Amino acid sequence: MITLNEVYAAILHSWALFRGDRGALRAFDASFDGFWRSFGVIVVLAPFYALIFAAEHRLDLGPTSEARPTTLGVFVTWQYLSALVDWVAFPAVIALLASPLNITNRFTLLIVARNWTSILAILPSALVSLLFAIGLLPQSGFLWLSLIVMIILLRFRYQVYSAALGGPTGLIISLVAMEFVLGLFIVQSINLFAGLV
Repeated sequence: MITLNEVYAAILHSWALFRGDRGALRAFDASFDGFWRSFGVIVVLAPFYALIFAAEHRLDLGPTSEARPTTLGVFVTWQYLSALVDWVAFPAVIALLASPLNITNRFTLLIVARNWTSILAILPSALVSLLFAIGLLPQSGFLWLSLIVMIILLRFRYQVYSAALGGPTGLIISLVAMEFVLGLFIVQSINLFAGLV
């Protein structure tokens, strides 16, 4: 079970990484046990995902909105499934590619850093989603702010992966892009399967 102290520490160290302090990476437990424990962060992310999913459900998609389920609960359930698949898919793909990419010795640190920094990474999206979900932000504002937040978070991912791998820029950019595209593919595939789009 992830403790509040661990969450607080993860946010502090993630913020240090965001500000460019690569040394903050040493605060994350990259041991065998630490690697598997980091996947428990998904439990911490769950309530923030709920805010994001609620905002997505509220989006006016025009004629295609008729394809959405009538209840928020059904929509959120499918989105949680997407999030769970996405949570393990990227590490699984990287595990397969670690040897060809020559990052085997840094794989554990990469995934541990990715998992723990996700707590800080989700907070801006959750805040924007909350404001939209309760009606304090118009849809246009929500979409624009979401785009800005996404760009900032992609940059943050680049910083985290660069600190963890210390590899060439091209490799880091490729990994960030692959995670982003993989996530979109998973969400779209599950949404199509569930008839949400």
